[in-house]
Amino acid sequence: MNVLGVSNKRRTQTALAVLGVLHLVDANAVPVTDTTSIAGAHSVFAGSANTNRHSDFVLQDSRSALVQFAKFDSSRGTLLGVELTLTASTSHPTATLSLPDVSGLPVPLPLGAIAQDTERDLHGPFNLWAYYDAEVSYRADYRLTVDPLNTDLFSAIAAEAAFGSCSRTEDLFGDIGNQNPHCTAGNNGSPLGDYSYSWGVLSGTALAQFIGSDPLTFDTRMTGDVFGHCDDDVGDYCRGNFAMNWNWGLSLSYTYEPGVPGPGGGDPVPVPEPATFGLMAGALLALRATRRRNGHHGAGAARYPTLGR
Repeated sequence: MNVLGVSNKRRTQTALAVLGVLHLVDANAVPVTDTTSIAGAHSVFAGSANTNRHSDFVLQDSRSALVQFAKFDSSRGTLLGVELTLTASTSHPTATLSLPDVSGLPVPLPLGAIAQDTERDLHGPFNLWAYYDAEVSYRADYRLTVDPLNTDLFSAIAAEAAFGSCSRTEDLFGDIGNQNPHCTAGNNGSPLGDYSYSWGVLSGTALAQFIGSDPLTFDTRMTGDVFGHCDDDVGDYCRGNFAMNWNWGLSLSYTYEPGVPGPGGGDPVPVPEPATFGLMAGALLALRATRRRNGHHGAGAARYPTLGR
């Protein structure tokens, strides 16, 4: 009976060891991270070689797009963390402006405005060009936002303001025959360049809003506003290039512990790591060897009974 008692004890210890391995694997399952990325671009004042003459001018342009991501499907496992990142870059493209009433070369303008006075035919039979005062000033404001519409995440906002002004004063004799007198108001602001935002890594109670079947929706929006003044002198032209490009990318990452459907289609249960099966196989082999060894001792006991006195 002692031999059989030792056998039962060893079997129990082996079974407990197997259960301990499974619990250890469950607590240290390897997380999986899935990432979805969406990219887009907006441009304001894309064709903004705008002609403005006399007094003030106001320009406004806006572009937007809705971006949607799928929420996490809880049947895939247990959601552990969420991270959302924004990467973006901006640029001011150069525009080539052909000034009115000028036979000279077109003027490339990176960002800003050009003022030109185009009065002519003021010198009798010579029909020479003559230019008078030209002046322009402007302020350009750009605003970029990524607004999470159905989560409690904050909106990512970036802004830029550019300023410029220039003037050209009449020189009657020097300007006669000069076909390219103009002033250029450049950019006195600082371009946004490259920038990025990160929401997360989110965990705990913040994860609930990312689980479900309805989509996560984000509004990407770019707005430009320009205010300027062109000299009131008769014949003035003020032309501007206020174009701005915004290239953006959003990436949403879900980190989760994979699961498989439980018995009868119940809640997901953790999937053991590949190493688990090796540990389980080793434990079962140990159990089998123990049983065989116990069987051998049992046979020996039957063959060589204990002598009693």
